[in-house]
Amino acid sequence: MIAGIITFYWTVVFVHVMAVVVGFGPTFVYPIMLGGTRRLDPRMLPSLLATMDRIGKTVIGPASILILITGIYLVSDGPFDFDSEFVQVAMPILIVLIFAGPLWFGRTEAKLAELAARDVAAFGDGDPSLSPELEAGLTKLSATIRIANLAVLVALFFMTVKP
Repeated sequence: MIAGIITFYWTVVFVHVMAVVVGFGPTFVYPIMLGGTRRLDPRMLPSLLATMDRIGKTVIGPASILILITGIYLVSDGPFDFDSEFVQVAMPILIVLIFAGPLWFGRTEAKLAELAARDVAAFGDGDPSLSPELEAGLTKLSATIRIANLAVLVALFFMTVKP
C-alpha cells in the first residue's frame, strides 16, 4: 500500500466532491418521483413538492454555495487557474443553478404544491383529477429538472476529464 499525505488542499477537494454528491444527487430522482406520484398516488403531490422545496432550501442551496467556495479555493491554491477550460464551463453552470434554485425551482415547487393541494382537496375522498394548470406545471418542472441535471453532468464531465 502506498501511504498518502492528507493535506488541507485534498481535504477541500473531498469537501467539494462531497457537496456535489449530496447537493445534486437527489435531483436526479426528482423526475421519477414526480412521474410515479402523478400516476400512483396524486394525493401525495403536495407533500412531495413541499419536500422538494425544503430539500432545495436546506440541502441543495447550501451545498451549491459550498461547491462554489471550495471551487474558488481549489483554483486559487491549486495547479489550475480561472482560465482553465473546465473552470470556464463548470463555474457558469454552478452560478446559474445557484440563482435558479430560489428564483425558479423553489418558487415553482411551492406554487405547484399549492395547486396540488387545491386539486386534491377539491375531490374529497374520491380519486383526484389534476387540473391542466398543475399537469402543465409538473411537466415543465420535470423537464427543467432534467435540463439542470444534464448541466450538472456536463460540468462533472469537464471537472473530471479536464479536456
